[in-house]
Amino acid sequence: MSLQKNFLYNLLLIVSQLLFPLLILPYVNRLLGPSQMGLYSMADSLAQYFITIAALGIPIYGVREIAKARSVSNSKFNAVFSELLTINSLFTGVFLLVYAAFFYFSEVVSVNRLVYGIASLQVLAGLFSLEWFFQGIENFKFIALRTFIIRMGSILLIFIFVKDAGDGIVYFSITTGTMVLSATVNLFFLRKAVRYQLPSQLHLMRHIKPLLTFFSTKFMISVYVTLTTVLLGFLSTTTDVGYFSLSFKIFNIIVIIVSSLTTVALARTSNAAGDRDRLMVIVGKISSFNLVVGLPAAALVFLYAKELVLLLGGTQFIASIVSLQYFAVLAFIIPFSNLFALNILTPLKKEKLFLTATIVGTVVSLTLNILLMPTYGYLGATFSFVVTELIVCILLYRAVIKVSPYRFDFYLLATSFIGCLLLIPIYFLVPEMNSYIRLIVSLTASGIVYLSFHLFVAKTELVRKILKFGK
Repeated sequence: MSLQKNFLYNLLLIVSQLLFPLLILPYVNRLLGPSQMGLYSMADSLAQYFITIAALGIPIYGVREIAKARSVSNSKFNAVFSELLTINSLFTGVFLLVYAAFFYFSEVVSVNRLVYGIASLQVLAGLFSLEWFFQGIENFKFIALRTFIIRMGSILLIFIFVKDAGDGIVYFSITTGTMVLSATVNLFFLRKAVRYQLPSQLHLMRHIKPLLTFFSTKFMISVYVTLTTVLLGFLSTTTDVGYFSLSFKIFNIIVIIVSSLTTVALARTSNAAGDRDRLMVIVGKISSFNLVVGLPAAALVFLYAKELVLLLGGTQFIASIVSLQYFAVLAFIIPFSNLFALNILTPLKKEKLFLTATIVGTVVSLTLNILLMPTYGYLGATFSFVVTELIVCILLYRAVIKVSPYRFDFYLLATSFIGCLLLIPIYFLVPEMNSYIRLIVSLTASGIVYLSFHLFVAKTELVRKILKFGK
């Protein structure tokens, strides 16, 4: 399937990821409040942390290996899949036992055992999420359609069964159920796509060394991404977790959109690793996309933080506004971190440089979180997260320019920055009104002005090609 079609299917996936918070968060946040939402965010983050450890780096490594094996032979393809799934299964079993011990002996967890018990199903379902397999075979059509249908079903169930503040556990059960259902659908699809065969110990061992590198990297990332929420719950309050989680979810939606081309091209860049020129052509397109889309995204999140928080959280979450404004810069930074790590260093098998950057990030994150969270709560967690991501991105960029001919396009950065300055007057010219209407009017006007600037003034090649004004 072409890169363009994969990108369109990934857009459908993004739409489903957008619809869930846009339709559900305003409803459940107002119904359940910061404290309950903080509890469920903490339980979800803990489960995701265990999923990350159990996966042992397969979500990144698996895409590369499946993409390579697919181009070799069907038997090689089946063997690699079987080996990786077996390793993931073994580690999932081990860490389910660890989760159970944590479940019984942690005082914070024990007072909410039902919530954390439901979250344990996420750990089991994580084994069969298998996004690495579907990305490796570039089947974004399946990923998009499966996710869209299941998410729409979950939205309907939440509106039907979650009616008041006492239905929080129902809400969490439905959101966890979407993961379980996705895993079940994956198993039905796999029967036609690949054949599992029990691998020998020798075949498993050949993956361990590279997996440990990827695991170490993913583990370090999880410390300053997923574990930040968990630490905040232990060192501060669930209300602070609620404030932090809402602003994090909003900015993360934007990051997913800007990083969409990075995700789609992951298998393509893995296959192009042997041809530096071809790899740099693909990377150049992703980099230009990140610059043209990421910078205005960051500017708009900063400008309209108040409207976004009021729309998705309500007045109970007004404290999240400052946190979201801090996070805004990461809508531009993180897509480049993903590009450097996943589309350049990983295909070139320089994942150890990726690991070094994440180790530094982990040390910075833990230090700042421990120092700031007890006093500054969610704002301390926000500051820590932003500083960590900035440092990691800088270190990744330094690594990339040492091992590849990639160079940052400062001219395109400058033109995009000028285009973003034009968005500021729009913010002040659009009158105060309903948050939803103001967002629609302002974002529509901003999009027209920004694209017009790139098209007619800066004459940016990427924008001209996308809008078919180019040759």
